[in-house]
Amino acid sequence: MVLRAGDDTLALLPLVAAGDSQAVHAFVDRYGPLIWGVLGRSLTQSRAHVVSREVFQHLFREASVLARDPVPEVVIVASVVHRLLAKETDRDPVESSAANRPVALCVKSVPELVAVSRSLISLPHEQKRAVELCVLQGMSANEVAKKMELNLNTVRRYLRRGLQKARSSFGARPASGRAAEEANQ
Repeated sequence: MVLRAGDDTLALLPLVAAGDSQAVHAFVDRYGPLIWGVLGRSLTQSRAHVVSREVFQHLFREASVLARDPVPEVVIVASVVHRLLAKETDRDPVESSAANRPVALCVKSVPELVAVSRSLISLPHEQKRAVELCVLQGMSANEVAKKMELNLNTVRRYLRRGLQKARSSFGARPASGRAAEEANQ
């Protein structure tokens, strides 16, 4: 298969599962910045390197199974990153401080991440963008506020409402306690 530059809509996991080396390189090029963005904000550089390698190994090893999932590929990648990051930060108390953890870690499961992704469709544009930046790219509320040139409290409100809507769409209880505090950081 010939991959063209800028073809961001082509699902690469089925091609990776089939052993297409060009697809593997395209996959790394497409999702590497997302993976490094999330891990680099939450871990030391050396730990981020190790965990990013684990993320790619998991994705490539499970590509044939993951490729059958109807969820968008970026959500699959983000869920693997968040799951391995959560496991890593739970292992190391220094790395797991609230200051180092992205808002995305308040999304605790793959079904919840899928619900967030699906609920984004119905959100107003700016609220949708804020949730995407936090959940899928691992940015903090502060970083999103600066990037979107919005007040920090506005971004926190967007995140709280967006995540509440996502949770209600698959029947979860609203965030409370530590998860709510992390979402408001």
